[in-house]
Amino acid sequence: MGRCTSAYETEPPYQASVQTTGARGIPDVAYDADPSTGVPIYDTQGIYALLGWIEVGGTSMAAPEWSALFAIANSMRVGESKTPLNLVQYDLYPIAADFHDITNGSCGTQCTAGPGYDFVTGLGSPMANQIIPALLAAP
Repeated sequence: MGRCTSAYETEPPYQASVQTTGARGIPDVAYDADPSTGVPIYDTQGIYALLGWIEVGGTSMAAPEWSALFAIANSMRVGESKTPLNLVQYDLYPIAADFHDITNGSCGTQCTAGPGYDFVTGLGSPMANQIIPALLAAP
């Protein structure tokens, strides 16, 4: 499998329903990382000499947006006297239907995206309107 799976970590229990390589699959989830199809932001300080409305993408955009989804879900969970989510991978794999399945793309020559879980996009990108209620309902 090469770079598609971890060279160091064994396959975790939460991935048992989606892959059986014996190694941890990389990644768990995806987000739009292409700056040309990312999200618009308004910057008053300037980034790369750009001011005003610009489009951004990549990990710098995806990580805060994933964090926001979990912050919203955990806030709602606490409001319902539930414990916050801790080991979130265990909560994500059972709700795979709440992700946009990304079926094309690659990460070089070794791995290509396809239907369902894959080593390029994981479970896919979140459908926030479905992920939040599903995380709220998680045990």
